Amino acid sequence: MRFSPVAKKTAWWLLFAVTTAVYVTMLTVTLPKLQAFSGGLSVPDMMASGYDAAYLNMLFDRLGEVGRHFYLRRQLALDMLYPILFAAAYGVLLAYLPAKADLSRAWAKRLPLLPVLAGGFDYLENGMLALMLHRYPDISAVQAVSASAFTAAKSLFGALTLLAVAVLLALWGIRRRKAVC
Repeated sequence: MRFSPVAKKTAWWLLFAVTTAVYVTMLTVTLPKLQAFSGGLSVPDMMASGYDAAYLNMLFDRLGEVGRHFYLRRQLALDMLYPILFAAAYGVLLAYLPAKADLSRAWAKRLPLLPVLAGGFDYLENGMLALMLHRYPDISAVQAVSASAFTAAKSLFGALTLLAVAVLLALWGIRRRKAVC
């Protein structure tokens, strides 16, 4: 079955809207609620520079049983949707934009891997955080270091994804401007 260009664009915009809605929900609802439970401590998901077992123990202790349950059942449940949505929306965009920006280099064909890697590391981070929430207070340094490394890798590949999109959009804009002149 072949889809028209309009149907493809509509599907992508819908995917992008759902991706953005999930992210905004986390930023404005679940993550602030976790910070409230913890007395203002940062949530590991948003700590690109990393964290350790001592920090996680302090956070999980301050969250209390209700906060840990909320983290596991609300935030991480929602964050299990986001990585696949991000990978799909931005992967399609990074497959589409190089041609629009007149880039046909072999490396440009690999750009869709950036959001896939970000999503993969996000799933690894989520899995490790869920494991530690289940095992609390028995959190090992290895588990914390692993989760922190996954968070850093997720953040790196997420940032590279957004940078690649910004650069490709700029190049496309320059190309379109030159075509008009």
